[in-house]
Amino acid sequence: MGNRAVITIKEDNTPQEDWKSLYLHWNGGRDTVEPLLHVAKLYGVRCQNDPSYAIARLSQITGNALGGTLSLGVGTYKQLDTDNLDNGVYVVENWEIVDREFEPPCEQQEYDFNEMVAEIRSKNDQVFGYEEKQDEDILSESDFSQLEEQKYHVEEKE
Repeated sequence: MGNRAVITIKEDNTPQEDWKSLYLHWNGGRDTVEPLLHVAKLYGVRCQNDPSYAIARLSQITGNALGGTLSLGVGTYKQLDTDNLDNGVYVVENWEIVDREFEPPCEQQEYDFNEMVAEIRSKNDQVFGYEEKQDEDILSESDFSQLEEQKYHVEEKE
């Protein structure tokens, strides 16, 4: 019993059986996996450049969010329960799901994406030192252009 899945990072020039992977015993539905991947990307965790590091950080994010002591496993694709009769395998590239194997006939849709992201972040932002940029700190391209134009006119007057 469980809600199992394997998340594996696609590695060019590496046989699939050796791809770095994370086993989830619980919360293996797409409605949990996609938010986990989103948060890893949000935190700037490098994925394709260093799959070993990526799986380690993803397991940290997942463990922090889900808690418990028996829900995760790390290994290569060939070592993990890929044909698990639950959610199968999510093949990931740059924190996006690019393929599925042994997928269920129907996707789980129990959790809201934004609520799950907020829950995962509530357990991880401090650990990863992540702070959301405030709206006033983020300039749109047009705002930036206007500031540059104002700066030009000020310099022109001096």
